[in-house]
Amino acid sequence: MTSLNQDRIQQIENLTLDLLIEAYGSISKIKSPVDLTPLFDKYGIKIYKTKFEDDSIAGSFIRSEKAIHVRDDDTYTRQIFTAAHELGHFFLHDDRNKDIFFRSEQYLLGDAEIEEEKEANWFAASILMPKPNVENVTFIIKKVEEISSLFQVSNSTAYYRLKNLGILNPA
Repeated sequence: MTSLNQDRIQQIENLTLDLLIEAYGSISKIKSPVDLTPLFDKYGIKIYKTKFEDDSIAGSFIRSEKAIHVRDDDTYTRQIFTAAHELGHFFLHDDRNKDIFFRSEQYLLGDAEIEEEKEANWFAASILMPKPNVENVTFIIKKVEEISSLFQVSNSTAYYRLKNLGILNPA
């Protein structure tokens, strides 16, 4: 299993920041936690809380309906991450000959799908925790738990975002 290359990571970082600036007008107006509603509204994407029969599915994006479905019984932070992840599929994978994307357990996926999921995960973390905002708050806040609370993401999302930005050194 490969990891994302630096060029692709930079493309995703640039895209998420551009989208947020487009939605909010400037970097300084992007507040934490990031509200994705302006992006959903601008692109006509609807969000639904759904009961999935398959427990391994956390969410889906149906391109033809411009609909994101998140698991109704997941925690709020997981629902938000899933919605951002599915939004990532909308922006990153519009060239795929695929109408439905599922956010599911990675062990159930093939290599191409794993790559798409990694990209969508990076997108979600990047849009929910924009690099400029993270850099600004980490001068004041040092605890992962406090940062995750500020951005309304899970502790693991905050941990890996900080680690991937080089702000948190791996133990």
